[in-house]
Amino acid sequence: MAEQTDTNMKKTRFIAAFTLIFAAAACSRAPQGPAGMPPSPVRTTKPTVSDVAIHREYPGMTMSVRTVDIIPRVSGWIDTQGFSNGQSVTDGQMLYMIDPRPYRVLVEKAKADIAVVEAELKNATDKVVRNRPLVEVSAISQEAFDQMLANQRTAEANLDARHAALDEANLNLSFTRITSPVAGQVSATNKYAGTSVTPQTTLVTVRQMDPLWVEFEPVDSDIPALRRMQLADDKSTQASLPGGAWTRSGKVVFIDNSVNRETSTIRTRIEVPNTDLMMAPGAYVTVKLQVAELKDAISIPATRRRRHRHYRRSRRR
Repeated sequence: MAEQTDTNMKKTRFIAAFTLIFAAAACSRAPQGPAGMPPSPVRTTKPTVSDVAIHREYPGMTMSVRTVDIIPRVSGWIDTQGFSNGQSVTDGQMLYMIDPRPYRVLVEKAKADIAVVEAELKNATDKVVRNRPLVEVSAISQEAFDQMLANQRTAEANLDARHAALDEANLNLSFTRITSPVAGQVSATNKYAGTSVTPQTTLVTVRQMDPLWVEFEPVDSDIPALRRMQLADDKSTQASLPGGAWTRSGKVVFIDNSVNRETSTIRTRIEVPNTDLMMAPGAYVTVKLQVAELKDAISIPATRRRRHRHYRRSRRR
């Protein structure tokens, strides 16, 4: 009985050992799983340390530095128009000529009035000279002589008045020639040759085109930066059309003396060149204003980041 039991134990051990060997062999022959994806390449770039300007953008409008409505100083009929609509004009260029003939007549009349009064003054002066010895010997009364002196002084005053009238007549005659007070560009004329005009008539508008102002309203927290730029004559402030079709840089020339209490903004102007006349007053533009500067800021080139993003997108495709 003991011998049979020993035999059974040996069989059991043999079977267990065989099972372990078979399982190990089966595991060694098991198929391998799929290989892992290779790691995605990573591009690196070296950050830079530099001063970085901080900007704010505001809507603005271009303005003429000088805008002049041309209004005649005398009445009359326009004889000549000295420009074409929309053309550039120079300072002092003739724009209109009002018929000068009625005013020349007034000048000649004033001259004739002067001649009459000069004759009266000479007559009054001669009477005083002739009668002075007579009054000294009581040949005539003092009262009569005083009247002669009064007549002389009246004639002198009348002569001064006639000279003033002549000056006025000459001045009105000069006003018949209407000139531009500023170099710039004219609008379309409101009155043409052959039209009667008065001192209440606006004939044309002249606008200075170079340089231009750009008016905008930054927030009140930008006032210190605006003051610094104005004092330093900084010309870095940009004005541009949407899309960049026109861009100019200029300097701050005006900061208003009070802040708008409703909007907490302050009216400001920059002056930009316009020598090529590519811009006109009244256009809406964007003003790019530098308000601060970060010292020793760390930055990454934008071109590298764009390339990296482009690479990642191409990988996903």
